[in-house]
Amino acid sequence: QGDKAQFAGWPITVDQDANDGREVAGWLPSLQFAKGVRPVVQVIEDATGEVLYTTRAKGETFQPRVYSKGKHTVKIGRQKPVAKTLKGLEPKSKKAAGTMQVAV
Repeated sequence: QGDKAQFAGWPITVDQDANDGREVAGWLPSLQFAKGVRPVVQVIEDATGEVLYTTRAKGETFQPRVYSKGKHTVKIGRQKPVAKTLKGLEPKSKKAAGTMQVAV
């Protein structure tokens, strides 16, 4: 097939998180959503106002990871992260971060 042939082993699938080389400093509470709801989640570092990432939850739970120990804001919505805002969340270890029920 010449130039039209696929390379051996391709295509490959790479998890989006695998492209993020930042070191995780902690975890915010695990967010629990209603059955069938997979909202868009945006995580912001409060000290700088930097949007760390915006992603769609893969399931009915999502635990945001963060890259600094300061306070963070999480915005959530069904199509855009505008329906719910959780301010002043502080990172902890993954197990100690707890769980929050979120309705959007």
